[in-house]
Amino acid sequence: MSRNRLQGIRLLTTVALAGLALIGCAAAPPPELGDAPANDDCLREVKLAELPAALQRCDASVQAFPTDPRPLSERSVLHSLGGDQEAACRDIERAAQLLRQQGNQAEDSQLTIDIRIRLEGCQEKAPLPGT
Repeated sequence: MSRNRLQGIRLLTTVALAGLALIGCAAAPPPELGDAPANDDCLREVKLAELPAALQRCDASVQAFPTDPRPLSERSVLHSLGGDQEAACRDIERAAQLLRQQGNQAEDSQLTIDIRIRLEGCQEKAPLPGT
């Protein structure tokens, strides 16, 4: 399989996973104002027009759960949706680091898969040494 085709498949998989995450989280009720953030707040009811507010909510989750890879992984998706691939890759690299510290297996196996796929996408976009 050609490298371009493989990259296309990985990109499509990442977009599909992000879409599924957005659909799955949309059914959850929004947090009440003043409630402490949850580790899965980042992708709750995200609307592209309100992306800055979603990022602020996600920043609170990242701060509230500094050793949990989920908020970083979800914030990576938000940065990608906003076109900030550098920030998205920084977050997913940190999420992968936290996952490694936990023995490379999150309680939610889908989270482990999501992090690995997003990390591979970032690594493919990195310039090759000497180029």
